[in-house]
Amino acid sequence: MCSFHCPSLASCVEFVLKTDKTASVAGKINGTMLALGLCYDSRKAKNGDIFFCKGRDFHPDYLIDAVSKGVSCVICPKKYSYMASPDYPIFIFTDKVREVMARLSAFFYGFPMDKLTSVAVTGTKGKTGTSQMLKDVLNGKNGIRAEILRDLTDGDLTTPESPDLHRAAFDALNRGATHLICEISSQAVKDLRTHGVTFDIACFLNFSPDHISPAEHCCVEEYFLCKASLFLNCRRAIINASSDFGRQILGLCQKNSCPTVTFSCEREDTDLTAHDVICSEGGCSFTVCDNRDSSSERLFLSAFGSYNAENALCAYAVAKLLSVPRPDVFRALAASKTAGRGTVLTSVDRRISVIVDYAHNGLSFEKILNETRSLYPDSSITAVFGCPGNKAFVRRHQLPEAALKYADRIIICEDDSGSEGFERISDMMLENAEKLLSSYPEPEKTQKRASISLCKSRERAVENAVFSAYESRLSSVIAVLGRGDDRIMRAENGSIPCKSDVEIAQNTLHRVNERIELSAAFKPSSTMTDKKMLIALPENNSMIRSAVSSLLPFRNVRAALYCQGRYAPLIRDICYENGRLCHVCERSSDFLNECDFCFRSGNLPVFLSDEGQFPAFCSLISFLSFDTAVYISDKKGILIDGRTYVSALSYENAVLIQDRTRAADIAPLTAALKLGASEALLLDGTVLRALPAYLCGGSVCGTVVKKAT
Repeated sequence: MCSFHCPSLASCVEFVLKTDKTASVAGKINGTMLALGLCYDSRKAKNGDIFFCKGRDFHPDYLIDAVSKGVSCVICPKKYSYMASPDYPIFIFTDKVREVMARLSAFFYGFPMDKLTSVAVTGTKGKTGTSQMLKDVLNGKNGIRAEILRDLTDGDLTTPESPDLHRAAFDALNRGATHLICEISSQAVKDLRTHGVTFDIACFLNFSPDHISPAEHCCVEEYFLCKASLFLNCRRAIINASSDFGRQILGLCQKNSCPTVTFSCEREDTDLTAHDVICSEGGCSFTVCDNRDSSSERLFLSAFGSYNAENALCAYAVAKLLSVPRPDVFRALAASKTAGRGTVLTSVDRRISVIVDYAHNGLSFEKILNETRSLYPDSSITAVFGCPGNKAFVRRHQLPEAALKYADRIIICEDDSGSEGFERISDMMLENAEKLLSSYPEPEKTQKRASISLCKSRERAVENAVFSAYESRLSSVIAVLGRGDDRIMRAENGSIPCKSDVEIAQNTLHRVNERIELSAAFKPSSTMTDKKMLIALPENNSMIRSAVSSLLPFRNVRAALYCQGRYAPLIRDICYENGRLCHVCERSSDFLNECDFCFRSGNLPVFLSDEGQFPAFCSLISFLSFDTAVYISDKKGILIDGRTYVSALSYENAVLIQDRTRAADIAPLTAALKLGASEALLLDGTVLRALPAYLCGGSVCGTVVKKAT
């Protein structure tokens, strides 16, 4: 356990002046005052905090806001020296605010990174997956307790700002951690968030152009240099030497006499190699060859995709450096899973697979979509993805390009569009996709003519893709890419909670599975396909949803809906979620033809009325010659005999029973028969499953009235 005592403000000021010879101070220091916290966001500033003025978008109003909240010290660029005043707190002026913030954060929390074994993981893709594998491998082995830095912070940055980083390291110590695994982004290195930290082990996974924008890196060269400079501040390095970028970092480490371990799935001249990689829907396996001692052993992973072999080799290399026994490493890697990273969900009939992955840049898209096409060569592939706003503009070209190579259908949806807005981002992606298609030779252009559509709602996009696959009856794969298990969406109106892609996929497949099971259990009766049904819905949202959902799988049954007009949007949503379309039939001279056209095209005709339920329902029965009428009531226990099994009545008996207590409930049924229907059903909310049973020619749990024969 590591106790924390706030340092004095005087000691903090003294530390800054000692480590930054260019800094100057304005104001009188109270020797007994404590520094109660560190803050760089004026909205979160509290009394007694040390406040840092950092960032290219910093505005003097933020400084004034922080001072009004009682901060004890302000550390800011020299250009704000005019703001010093006897009425204000202590000011420290320096043009190295980020360096000072990083060093002072370490000092404030007692240099916690020095008390942990720290492992840095960097690369364009695979940081989170590798970090999780490494945590699973290390925990419980040889007295090790590992934590992942990202799990200890609340922000949405891959690598937190330096005050949050050192506070998280301090918290990890308090939780009994011995090792801290840190995902290090190039932006973190550029912004000096890890300044002053020397990592015990630094891992390089891969590199490809990304994060090029005014808010990130000015060019690919700067992006790579930021990645590479991490290896100037580590004691040992583990490097994927498959690419020229990896070999450049290897040369940098050798030049600085930093011990290295190299690995590759493509080269034979590295310390660790992977041979005979075999992949399936359930994971992958390969042989780990350690060329240092000529040993080899087969490793199994539960993670989807051969690209995870490189991540596993990296985790294995770290574990070996930390003296974790090989059998323990292999067992942990075989069991390691990360939600939303290569997660594969499958329908009960194995015909539809949904792959959820965090892939969000050109390299990761190329890897996972290539893998998907290899594993599912005969399946239709739909890619669902978007691009973030205000950053990584190159993705708006890279992601559609990769998707066009492998997907048969593309749905572009929202993904952290921020203040830029979905419409602008999606327009750019569509434009880039069209340019790519026009640049292909004619045979290739025809071959790559994927269907491209827009759907802002991510949940709707996934539902559309999955239910379209269900309706197609073809073997299908839906790749939902970019967000994984993220539950916060950065939208135009700020950060808002949202369902993760994993949750959306699970919920959608659950609904599809219900329909598959229903279709397997119930086959529509041939007599029902020759009849026309009119189903009157109650004024109850949940019952409408249940009734419509239970009807939708029966595409070859000619059923129409009748309801009050205000429920039309709900029915449209239910049909859309289930991969069907509804069509509101307008009252016109072509009313009958319009309804028949819906039946032929597979749409669901819906009739609306703001009149009373009963009269309009009866008029439709008469005018459109429906054979069967179904009347669903929102009452409970309306069965004529009060029981929950079949109540089949002849028309004559139904007329006789109208004098009894529930006579009003029978009225719609007897009226329907008088107006030409041959059969009428009365159901309530407790027996809606009777509707599928009836369509399949089974017994009905409800009241059935039949015309006398």
